[in-house]
Amino acid sequence: MSFIDLTKEIPFQLPIKEILFGEGVAEKAAKLCEGYGRLHLVCDENTKDFVHVNGGKTILPSDQKPSIITAQKLAKEDCDCFVAVGSGTVNDLVKYAAHLAGKPYVVFATALSMNGYASANASLLPEQGLKHSYAATVPKAIYMDSEILTDAPKRLRNAGIGDSICRAVVQADCLLSHKLIGTPTYGEYFTLMQRYENEMFDSIEALAKTLTFSGVAMLMAGSSAPASGGEHMLAHYMELEQADAPHSYHGEQIAVTTVAMTNIQMLRLQNDFEVFGLEAVNEETALKYNKIKPCKIYVEDFQAIIAGHDQIEVKLAAIGAPTMPDDLGWNTPTFVKAIHEAKLTRDRITFLDLI
Repeated sequence: MSFIDLTKEIPFQLPIKEILFGEGVAEKAAKLCEGYGRLHLVCDENTKDFVHVNGGKTILPSDQKPSIITAQKLAKEDCDCFVAVGSGTVNDLVKYAAHLAGKPYVVFATALSMNGYASANASLLPEQGLKHSYAATVPKAIYMDSEILTDAPKRLRNAGIGDSICRAVVQADCLLSHKLIGTPTYGEYFTLMQRYENEMFDSIEALAKTLTFSGVAMLMAGSSAPASGGEHMLAHYMELEQADAPHSYHGEQIAVTTVAMTNIQMLRLQNDFEVFGLEAVNEETALKYNKIKPCKIYVEDFQAIIAGHDQIEVKLAAIGAPTMPDDLGWNTPTFVKAIHEAKLTRDRITFLDLI
């Protein structure tokens, strides 16, 4: 059995004890979880047989929604430490439940479908309204069994690539925001996230690192900003407006909205332009627009970031990932509406604000 500790590649001090990747990680679960006291494992119908530890166990439905109510119920379990066995929904639910209970948790990743394993926030559905990012507990450890991850459905792996490929779009949004209202550029975090980006299409290990480093970037920034720009606003808007659409994974949605954002950014950055101010439509836009100082935006400042934008759709299509709203069963007129209105949903400057 051969494990590598991904924390050794991260040039920051982390509150995460270890991030292990390799063969046979799941078989060592009981030993890896020693010292955490009474355990309560949370999984779903698809992941219930992957990891075995002594303690309580909650098996969620395979179609479980990331409901904040479910997380609140999990928080009441009598244990010293939670063990999450799953990917997006399971991880977010346990991450937030641990936060509410004031207890630690560890996660055994079962699919490379999203970038939230290392982050300190959880994306959950409140009782009403849009999915929202909530402050949550950072895992004490992340365990990635390469065999389990390799055997996961290709669609989940493609979703992870979709959740990662937005990096350049987010970086351009962050630079725009920096120029208009002085927010951080997160350069060192983008450098970390980009390290294995070209290899993630063919390598499980490279994808695991890319997703982990994205979560670390959010953790270090104390915000989802380094991994979430206009493409995430579009996705969250469409989730609410197209609740009756066929099920799609978060990363699949981000693949589609990233393609849309590449086109928006490339179109807007054909020439230098000036921003004197933007018209506020609601309280959220007023909060960010009131901070804008007149500024000239120079295309050359963005050229290195958006240099590969025209290849993103090609790369996604080559692996069979969705690239267009129709691929997800999204209504095109609603998506056009989202492009104009998603900026109203969050206090974050992106290229959507320039439409």
